[in-house]
Amino acid sequence: MRNVLSIFTGAPNRIFLTRGGSNLDAYSILGLEPPLVLDFDENYFRTGGTATDLVSAATHTRASSATYVDANGILQTAAINGPRVGHHIWNGSAWVDEGYFHESEARTNLITQSTGVFLGNSSFVTLTTGQTNSLSNYSDATLANDGSASGYHRVTEQSVAVVGGITYTVSCFAKDIDRQYVGLAVHAGATTYAGSIFNLANGTVAETKVSVWSLASASAQDFGNGWYHCSLSFTVTDSATAYPIIMMSDGSAIGNYGTSPYVGSSKTLYIYGVQFEAASTPSSYIPTAGATVTRAADALAEVTPPWGSALSVNVKGTETFADDGSATQKLIYDRRVDANNRITLALDTAGANTGKLTLTMVSGGSSATISTTAELTPNINEPFNVAFVCTATELGIALNGTAETRVTHAVGLPDLSAEVAAFAGMGTRSLIREWADDLTDAGIEKASA
Repeated sequence: MRNVLSIFTGAPNRIFLTRGGSNLDAYSILGLEPPLVLDFDENYFRTGGTATDLVSAATHTRASSATYVDANGILQTAAINGPRVGHHIWNGSAWVDEGYFHESEARTNLITQSTGVFLGNSSFVTLTTGQTNSLSNYSDATLANDGSASGYHRVTEQSVAVVGGITYTVSCFAKDIDRQYVGLAVHAGATTYAGSIFNLANGTVAETKVSVWSLASASAQDFGNGWYHCSLSFTVTDSATAYPIIMMSDGSAIGNYGTSPYVGSSKTLYIYGVQFEAASTPSSYIPTAGATVTRAADALAEVTPPWGSALSVNVKGTETFADDGSATQKLIYDRRVDANNRITLALDTAGANTGKLTLTMVSGGSSATISTTAELTPNINEPFNVAFVCTATELGIALNGTAETRVTHAVGLPDLSAEVAAFAGMGTRSLIREWADDLTDAGIEKASA
């Protein structure tokens, strides 16, 4: 049978393979076309095998505005209920479109003044507002100058009530002019603190130290043009009044207040977008101007999902998470009638797991599961590509092109024909595909490669 390649001009970058009069598009796997496609990178969507738009293919809600990054690395604000499509991530040389930005956890910025004249006590530092273009593309960064005195060069300090057993993250955007180190710290009293020093020349963590509290992570994410998003996460032992601090540093050892005292030499750096939130990872920037602000959770669900004697699903994107040992799995995909009749895909960091993906199918209260052997690395914007298949007698899963040995079961396929799938997670989604077919192990390997 002769195959003929042709270009279909009704959607961007879609190639069809004509095989004996049957058109198989670029979303097909092993000759099976997915009835549902959400391609956020190419802005192509279809349900029931028919091309449509995002509004018709999926529902999206969020009870607040939210920020994302455009193709020029500029922070944009999506309106209430507006999906953050076209979110970009800096790859070290260019801004890359990662598709749809989804955060299924609501977050609150507990810092009441995130830019401009920071609330709290600054010492041994002169602050000048309205400086160079920040990530917002306005002249609203704050210039910090460490003067000439010896001391703890604090840029900002604000009291926040923290609760024992909860993990918090403090973060800010910073850019080196000629003072290449910035410190993030949180302290309660003279001896209880967590702190990190960040090298703004290359985004590395120069040092991290903790006393009494326990540290989860510290990292600096490159935002291009010299800007880094620095973040420090820690778990509080006892409830207290804590003080998140941003400090200038000469790169020497961490002191009780985040960095050691040093003699200033009128060197400077830029600060923008201070944030403090109850979570083990930083989330999208939440601007504040005199009061705390909450960014609501995103909710994304299909409109017309496929259903048949089998279900195959492919989800590609990035995820931001920490290995917090939580026994509560973080959902990626959730299609259900109720807890006793459902199909879910979850990210699991419980116990020795660091980022295992677990597929669970429950029918009439009986369940079957399969997990990936390989695990995602706890990280900010960790890429992944997963595909799975559910049948009345088998479960299969593949991560990044490698399929696990199928699990056989006697659970049966729950009737989810009238149910839509909800998508969750803290990251981006570039492509989602669904089939009412068994893709086979070869198929889910190809879909997830």
